[in-house]
Amino acid sequence: MSSQRCRVDGCQRGAHQGYVCTACVRALAALLSSYPPTHPDEDPGVRALLGDLEVSLARESRVGAGPGAQSSETPLAFGYHAAEALWLLGNTLGSWTRDLCEARAIPLPLVLVDLATWPRALVRRTLPAPELVAACAWFLAAHQDDLRALPEAGDAITQIRAAYAQAVAAVDRAPDRTYLVCERCGTDLLVDPGAQQAACRSCGWSHSVDRRKNAMLVQVRGHLGTATEVSRLLGNTFGIQVTPARISQWWQRGKLPVRGHTTHPRNLYRIGDIIDLSRRG
Repeated sequence: MSSQRCRVDGCQRGAHQGYVCTACVRALAALLSSYPPTHPDEDPGVRALLGDLEVSLARESRVGAGPGAQSSETPLAFGYHAAEALWLLGNTLGSWTRDLCEARAIPLPLVLVDLATWPRALVRRTLPAPELVAACAWFLAAHQDDLRALPEAGDAITQIRAAYAQAVAAVDRAPDRTYLVCERCGTDLLVDPGAQQAACRSCGWSHSVDRRKNAMLVQVRGHLGTATEVSRLLGNTFGIQVTPARISQWWQRGKLPVRGHTTHPRNLYRIGDIIDLSRRG
């Protein structure tokens, strides 16, 4: 084993008592912790990336996309690209975490206990809990030597890199740009900070940014989302800063009713309820 080359595609370094080189496994660990957080109370890395994917899921569902948008209490729908990226990242990290534990006889930590009953191939569109996926990323980064000793380590690193890259690509905009929807044709608009007017690249219609944001804010009031989804949607699109932790505190204190649950399950809140509470201070 000591004389073989690293099994990661494109790497010609020596593996040195492993199946992949230390440089490749360290680069993977750095990658999994490199994604910048949007909120100051978040940790960088996969969990922050998953949060941005959740926002992309909401945006791809075309919330507030025009006269036909639903105004009743409707959960935010999943978009195709972000949903597929989230599924792929979750399935890839989860599968390799469990394979590593089984191959190296590593007991599953309590935070990963759900992996014991996780199917080998997740059903498409059945999205894993973000907390579990983030814990898998942390576990793999913390067990670099065990990963190097796995004969399939080259495949693991290659697949995780690809899934991570697809997830980053599915995040639909940089955090410092505002997302709007053209009121005339429904095309997505990404508006630079401080812009007062935004022209639709599809139909050419010119929008007042403030007026369009106010109109969209009215349209999303009846929709439901998790604390993370609502926090990011309100902060990034409408400038209403309320953290997921603050939303959870309102619920725990009986100020914010739960309007439904996801399949994980996670609480779903009505966006209008959170807007009203944020304005009261």
